[in-house]
Amino acid sequence: MAIQIINIALYAFARDWTWILLAMLLNPFMQALMMRSQTIMISKGLKDEDRAQGFAFRSVIAQVIGIVAPIPAALIIDYFGGLTVEGIRPLFYVRLAGLLVIYSYVYMKLYDVPPELREKKSSFVQDFREVFKGGEGLYAWIAQSALGSFIMGMFMSFTFLYAKDVKGADALTLGLLTTASTIVMIVFSLPMSRLADTRGRRLAVLITRSFRFLWMLILVFAPHPYWLIVAWICRGISMSGNTFQTWSLELVPPEQRGRWLGVTNTINAIVRIPTPILGGILYKDFNPSLIFLIPLVLEVFLRVPLLAFKVPETLRNVPQKMA
Repeated sequence: MAIQIINIALYAFARDWTWILLAMLLNPFMQALMMRSQTIMISKGLKDEDRAQGFAFRSVIAQVIGIVAPIPAALIIDYFGGLTVEGIRPLFYVRLAGLLVIYSYVYMKLYDVPPELREKKSSFVQDFREVFKGGEGLYAWIAQSALGSFIMGMFMSFTFLYAKDVKGADALTLGLLTTASTIVMIVFSLPMSRLADTRGRRLAVLITRSFRFLWMLILVFAPHPYWLIVAWICRGISMSGNTFQTWSLELVPPEQRGRWLGVTNTINAIVRIPTPILGGILYKDFNPSLIFLIPLVLEVFLRVPLLAFKVPETLRNVPQKMA
């Protein structure tokens, strides 16, 4: 949490691009230390048949609280000069103040829980070898996860820039995109997670994945900026629920989930290193639409087959092979 406060402070008071670079370098440490620990704690506290819904409920709470934020953010940007450095900077001041208040409360209320005692000591390498001994489909999961990280890294930094520069979206439209996506995520999160807890993780993931494909297609071929709202509705459906995260955690025993996240996150981070540069080259020197069309092809012909046929279903009483 302290790292995240420093991270946002660097954005808020940045004098040049080197401050932003330092903030981006700190972000993975914050994600690894704070976000992953939260995930493990919540996962251990939920039953198998409730896990996807539990994660979704957590997300819905956060989304409901923040649903109105994009519109005030767009108005603040407009008031301070539009989509410029000084127009956007006040948003980081607001976020920094909020984090200081929230994290002060968490610091006072959060108590420590010691880790479970292990029967014998083992080395760092042995710990991670143990993860791969008993799990089925772990290598397939790592392959599709690394591919997903490559895909996300290619377009993640350019999505809203593309909406503005190529599709002509203004600040208010950009705010509406996030609002529409958040509303849809709230509406669909619990039903999609309920589907995952009753019909299986694979089915729920493949259904939401299809809406991600629609988001990419509509974004690329949208004839008017308002079509982007439809695209972001599809994106909201694709991000509803936390089935993907649930599926990943259930591939290994509970006591190995921390190490499993460590393996997947490390590989994903390494794979993602060159992808923003690749995305920037495609965006600037070729065709900006390629940063979405190439990932779409990789998703359909490589990632989805791995998920559909190589990664086992983890929900009990659900067939392991697709019909």
